[in-house]
Amino acid sequence: MLIAAMVLAILLAVAVLAVGVPKALALKTAVDQTVGLGLDLRIMRLTGVFEVLGGVGLIVGIAGEWLGIAWAVWLGVAATVGLVVLMVLALGFHVTKRDPVQRMAPSAVLLVLSAAALITRLMAM
Repeated sequence: MLIAAMVLAILLAVAVLAVGVPKALALKTAVDQTVGLGLDLRIMRLTGVFEVLGGVGLIVGIAGEWLGIAWAVWLGVAATVGLVVLMVLALGFHVTKRDPVQRMAPSAVLLVLSAAALITRLMAM
């Protein structure tokens, strides 16, 4: 179970860093998408920062597991919980905006991946 938890954590870290960095840095692609959603750019950047912090927290948790550092493992768990909450909020935002499924899909996929990573990690402890 630990290997599955680590694989899911790595996939999730890569995914949230890939979507979070452009938002945090306010790159053109992220800004264009955000304007289309009607979301304030400050909220977009804050969301990106949270996603980047979650990804870094996951990486620290993985490293902590390999190195036997308990606090780092728990930081990874906390980061995963934070990402689950963030994706629930993101999905809720899309639902309240009545966005089409295509716009909801990335948040939904990241929510499922975050939840799977959290469940497998807790089961491996």
